[in-house]
Amino acid sequence: MPDFIPNNPELFQMYNRVSLTGKPERSETFIKPDSKWYSISVYSFKKDFFIAVFQDITFRINTDQYLQDVNDAIQNVLKIYRKKN
Repeated sequence: MPDFIPNNPELFQMYNRVSLTGKPERSETFIKPDSKWYSISVYSFKKDFFIAVFQDITFRINTDQYLQDVNDAIQNVLKIYRKKN
């Protein structure tokens, strides 16, 4: 993926921490080359090694944003309604 490393340095920092400490970590991040959101779980079963599992969560993120936008619109309508009454 072009530009993956420069655009996502936090992932490589997470990989390094997990491979050194053995403590699993999880993060959600937007990956520009794919234009998608991912949930990334990183595990290490042996020092200096790691496994990263990527799960595409773009649909969930977009749905959450849509629901937030709908909620905001409803709140705005209610404010206008309350001012008139």
